[in-house]
Amino acid sequence: MVKKIIAFVGYNGSGKTTTAHLMREYLIKNCYTAEVKSFAEPVRYFTEKYLNINKHDNRALVEEFAQDLKMFDKQIYAKYLINNIDDNTEYIIIDDMRFEEELQAIHDWISMRGIKLIIVDTIRDIEPTAYDAARFDAFISNDVQVSVSDVEIHGINTSDDEDIFLETFDTLIAKVLDW
Repeated sequence: MVKKIIAFVGYNGSGKTTTAHLMREYLIKNCYTAEVKSFAEPVRYFTEKYLNINKHDNRALVEEFAQDLKMFDKQIYAKYLINNIDDNTEYIIIDDMRFEEELQAIHDWISMRGIKLIIVDTIRDIEPTAYDAARFDAFISNDVQVSVSDVEIHGINTSDDEDIFLETFDTLIAKVLDW
């Protein structure tokens, strides 16, 4: 049964995917079931299969294609991700939450199931103690209804300095397992 969803937010290249996979490895090594999911998974699949384009070759075109598909349904990627969650996995780690509609869809889904959502803002070279959850508030407009009891927000310093990264990663893991 899914216990928690950990969703990484942050700028391109801020370490979301790398940190998500490190978290998955840690959880599996410690006898938990964990899976990394991505809202962009169907976009990557279709652009590579039908257009022979991958995000590394032409990121701007892939992103434009993804945004254009949202004219049919703003939550198309969130619905795809939710429909592909294995209920037997304890921790679902989303490596690319970037849009309000993704947050709203995930929040609506978890609130009906008693699952907790932990949002992690990947920050480069900022002291972990300097992290301010208000930074994430810019991501949320008044249109998004998020219950504070279901959501925790944390920051992780994805610095290239391994000691700094590991310090904030260890703190994050402890919070994920304790909450």
